[in-house]
Amino acid sequence: MQNIDKLGERLQLIRKINQKSQNEIAELLNTTQQQYWKYENNKQELPIRHLITLAQYYKTTTDNILGIDNDYKTMQSAEEIELIKLYRNLTDREKGRILERIIMLLQSTDIIYGGIDKNSLKGSEKND
Repeated sequence: MQNIDKLGERLQLIRKINQKSQNEIAELLNTTQQQYWKYENNKQELPIRHLITLAQYYKTTTDNILGIDNDYKTMQSAEEIELIKLYRNLTDREKGRILERIIMLLQSTDIIYGGIDKNSLKGSEKND
């Protein structure tokens, strides 16, 4: 039952990834901030109806929230989801230009993005 013991931590992590306050999530669940605090701090068990609501709201699975699949990479913030939607509407040429700019940004800041070395992205650049 280790996953259940970590549920509060995961609730807090997902909420913070999505830049939401406890009050905002409490409103979503039609409960109080104090009650939601209890869920995040494992003081009270999260009802299944709230688990389902949170999974739908965060656009993830109940398994992810519960820690069964334990894949933090599948958790996307609302901002990331919006960026993906916008990206999908671009032409291939525009996507290539965006990728080039991201690579330039990573090179200029010496960042490793998402555990992927910025140099490994160079092979995926498209020639325009």
